[in-house]
Amino acid sequence: MAHCIVDSDKAVRLLFVLLEEKQWLKDGGVWAHPERPRHVEYLALRFLMQLRASNADGWGTCEKAVRKSVSTFLIDFLFKLRQPERFLGHATWPVSEDEVPWRQALQIVEHEILRTCPDIFKTASSP
Repeated sequence: MAHCIVDSDKAVRLLFVLLEEKQWLKDGGVWAHPERPRHVEYLALRFLMQLRASNADGWGTCEKAVRKSVSTFLIDFLFKLRQPERFLGHATWPVSEDEVPWRQALQIVEHEILRTCPDIFKTASSP
């Protein structure tokens, strides 16, 4: 499997493809404040980590608070990518060249989740 390196500008374009292809990801709502229950955040990040391996057809049995956290995470991530002087403006990520663009976007999301929460699957899902 061949890989290519994606910069923040390309990552933004890929995330917009993801949100266009999987419009239901925008329907989760957003948290109006930065305080969301930690266990819900972990569930949301786990949901995103497993999304690329699925057909990504919808939320399934995902609860509303988790949906809001997923949508909020994607919006926050886009904001951080769009700030070239700060955050992730100078970051790069490896993605599989043979993946469709929305799956490449999820690869980038997965990289960031693992970078910021390396023990995501080891952490208990309750507070």
